[in-house]
This record gives sequence, C-alpha cells and structure tokens, in this order.
Amino acid sequence: MKANTINETVSIIPRPLKFNFAVLVYQAGLANVFSVSNISEVSARRTDVHRLLQSDFRTCEAYVRGLAAAGVEVCSMHCNQAGDITHQTWSEHVSDAPFYENMRPVGSWF
Repeated sequence: MKANTINETVSIIPRPLKFNFAVLVYQAGLANVFSVSNISEVSARRTDVHRLLQSDFRTCEAYVRGLAAAGVEVCSMHCNQAGDITHQTWSEHVSDAPFYENMRPVGSWF
C-alpha cells in the first residue's frame, strides 16, 4: 500500500480583508473582536457588525494587534453587560471599566 502524497504547490498569498475597522470589546472575564463598517459606541450607529472572535482578553488583544499590523484601524471599548453584546452600547472609556486592571487596550490612540 502506497502512502498518499501531495504534489501540488500551495500558494500562500494573503487575500485582502473585507473590512477596514475592528473593535476589541471587553466584557467581564472575556473579550470580543468585531468587524464594523464604522466605529461608534451606539449600536444604532454601527453597521455591518460581525463577531470575528470571542475569547479571553490576551487572545483577543493579540488578534487585534495582528489586524492592526495588517492595516485595519482598531480601537478598544468595553461593555459591562452579560450575554450577546453585539447590539448593546459600548463605551470607549476603557479606564472606567471595573475590570480595567486586567486589560491591555489596543488602538491607534492608546
């Protein structure tokens, strides 16, 4: 019996990202990364919101740093609510978050 072999050349050319803005949103104990068409604290003003990742703080922070290195404009916010926060109000005043001491905000103005 012969082992399967791959004789193809795999191209590792990155595809362009389909979004220009990403928001790291901290919650107590976890964080979320969303792609958005525009950055706003108010849910009604945010459009085309898609969750890219939900994980612990450090994993999401590293992911957002990678997006920033790829040219995506990023910022950090927090939401002190439980459950799905996709359509909740987010605050850009991350230093006011009760869990701020565990955060390492990422963004162009930090």
